[in-house]
Amino acid sequence: MERHSRFLWSRALALVASGATAQTATEAPLAYLDGKYRSFPNATCNSLGTRLGAAAGCVNGSQDLAGSRRAYAPKFSGNVRLTSKYP
Repeated sequence: MERHSRFLWSRALALVASGATAQTATEAPLAYLDGKYRSFPNATCNSLGTRLGAAAGCVNGSQDLAGSRRAYAPKFSGNVRLTSKYP
């Protein structure tokens, strides 16, 4: 799936497994996200990159993040839900 921004591309997949009886229902969704920067030249370095300098790809306070994963974008996520009905 591509976003409108020229700086980001991502692929996503969502799966949901579920089952139910008269009294209970279960659901276990799992999501896969492969979000990376397509092009992000001159990105500002974070504090660690500034300290590590060229070893972290940080030159003169900027870096190229092309091909890097997005921050706070987990590759996998999911949960499990169990619902019970009591008469």
